[in-house]
This record gives sequence, structure tokens and C-alpha cells, in this order.
Amino acid sequence: MPQDVVLPLEFEAFYLANVDRYRGYAQVRLADAEFAEDVVYEVFARLAANWSEFLRQASPAAWAWRLLRFEVNARAARQDSRTEEVSRVLRQARATLETSHSELGLFSAISALPERLFDVVVLQYVLGYSADLTGDLLGISPTTVRSASVSARRRLAVLLNMPVDELRPAP
Repeated sequence: MPQDVVLPLEFEAFYLANVDRYRGYAQVRLADAEFAEDVVYEVFARLAANWSEFLRQASPAAWAWRLLRFEVNARAARQDSRTEEVSRVLRQARATLETSHSELGLFSAISALPERLFDVVVLQYVLGYSADLTGDLLGISPTTVRSASVSARRRLAVLLNMPVDELRPAP
């Protein structure tokens, strides 16, 4: 008969604090709620199985985020076909990126950003998270988040051939 698994209280707290945020990020990246749910489940299962290693990390939140990003990227690579993936991305982009420019152009530009800048843009502008919360999730300071946000806006302005001022976040 299988034994009940008792998870550390700290794990449960970390799970409850982050599961919805991780799921939101995975859904944006994968454009599929079911795939996102599977990936997030796998990430937390791996965290639970390696909890003592997690706690030994200099920045446990950053370590967990890297694991999430790795799993999301691996799942994206395994998704059905390129056509289905593009369709999901377009549907998600249309639903989440509100802009006067074409969603495909903006999403393509966002997708061209380096991983850290991409993560900051998705967390702050697509999911609406604050710099503090984004920093907590990525394991970086809010100041670093704000700096990455400015860098991302500058790069997007160049990629979209727009003035940087047009890419300022809504108040």
C-alpha cells in the first residue's frame, strides 16, 4: 500500500505563492493551458523531490525559475507541429498583447529578446506583475527588473522602428 507523502510546510508555502504565476508564464510561452498545467506540475514535482538541494541554493527563487524556463522551453520544442505552435502563439498574442501595432510584429519582436528581457516583458507587460513580484519570481532585485524593462523597451523600439516613448507602460 502506497504511503502518504508529507511535504515540508515551506514547500507548500512556496507552491501556493508561485503556482498561479508559474502557470501564467507557462501559458504565455506555450499558448496552451493544458501544456502549461503539465509543465508547472512537473516543475513542482521536481522541486519537491529535490527540496533540500533547492534550499541550499544562493537564490532558491532564481533556481526554481531557471527550472521552470528550462521545462517550458523543452515542452515548446516537443509540441506537435510548427504550424500548430504558430497558431497557438498568434491566438495568445491576439488575446494578451493590446497594442495599435500588429500583434504578430510585436510578438515577433518580443520573442527576439534575450531570455531575461523576454521574461521581464512577459511578467510585467503581459501578466501585469509589479517589478517587486517579477524580481521575486526571477530571483533578481526590483532595480534589476526596472533596468531590464528599460533595456527591453529600447530593443523593442529599434526592432519595431518606433520611438521609445510609444512603448512606455500604461499608467
